[in-house]
Amino acid sequence: MNKKEELFWDIIEILFKNNILGYIILIGSWVEYIYEAANYFQGFEANLKTKDVDFLIKNISKPRERIKLVEILENEDYLLDIDYLSGVYKFYKDRNLEVEFIARDRTYCIK
Repeated sequence: MNKKEELFWDIIEILFKNNILGYIILIGSWVEYIYEAANYFQGFEANLKTKDVDFLIKNISKPRERIKLVEILENEDYLLDIDYLSGVYKFYKDRNLEVEFIARDRTYCIK
């Protein structure tokens, strides 16, 4: 397992233990990695080249109580980078991988 894959599983574990996985969907090229790891399609080989993991927030109204994602990830030694022009929040633990959460209204979902 390479460093990117280790960091990917690290973020999955953090999201799982904080009951966040049920509210997000993995999108983008990392889905291919899951297909290959799970042998979902027999013989499928992922074409994984990206350094970013994207999660879509399924419904910005759920859960009712806001998830303190910034606080959770900062407590796990992830660094936050905010693009104030676009409003995009990206998290890094290492230069090998960035994690982004995408929603219609990012300010509502992340605080």
